[in-house]
Amino acid sequence: MKILIKYGTVVLLFLLLINYTHTYFDFTASKSNIFVLPLIAGLLVINFVIIYALESKHITTNWVFTILILLFGVNLYLNTTQSNKEIWHEYYISPDPQLKTRGYELKLYADKTYMLNEYWHGESKHYFGAYEFENDILTLGDKTIEDKTESQMTSEYKYNNATKLFESIENGYPNLKVRNE
Repeated sequence: MKILIKYGTVVLLFLLLINYTHTYFDFTASKSNIFVLPLIAGLLVINFVIIYALESKHITTNWVFTILILLFGVNLYLNTTQSNKEIWHEYYISPDPQLKTRGYELKLYADKTYMLNEYWHGESKHYFGAYEFENDILTLGDKTIEDKTESQMTSEYKYNNATKLFESIENGYPNLKVRNE
C-alpha cells in the first residue's frame, strides 16, 4: 500500500502531464492550460525530489523514473513530428476570416493526413485523420465529421478549378475557403 501511494501520485501526475501536452490525436486545448500545466509540473518535480531523496538507492525508484522519462520523451517526439509536418493547403469555414467567432480551420498535410481545428472563445478542439485527394475530390477519412463540427463540415468536397475552392458534394454544407489569400 505504501508503494502504491508513493509511486501512484507520481504516475497520476505524470499521466495528467502527458494528457495536457499531447497533440498527436484528438484533444481539447484551453486557456486553463496556462495554469494547469505549471501546477502539474511543479507537483511532479516536488514528488520526484522527495521520492528520489528518500529512496534513491532503491532500484524500483530508478526504474519508475526512467520509464516515466522515456514515456515523456516519446510524447515530445510525437508532438514534434506532428507540429513539423509540411502543410499542403489550409482552409477554413467561418463567417469571420480571422476566426474570431466559432469556426473551423482545416490543414491538409503533404503526407495525406489532416488536422481540423475548431475555435471558439478561449478554447479549441483538434481532430486528426487521413484524407484522400483523387479526381478533384477531397475525402476526409472521418465519417463522423458532421457530428464533430455541428454539421458545418462534411467528409467529401469537390475542387472547383474556376473558384479555387472545395465545394461540398452534399447540399447544405458551406464551401472550404482558402486560408492566407
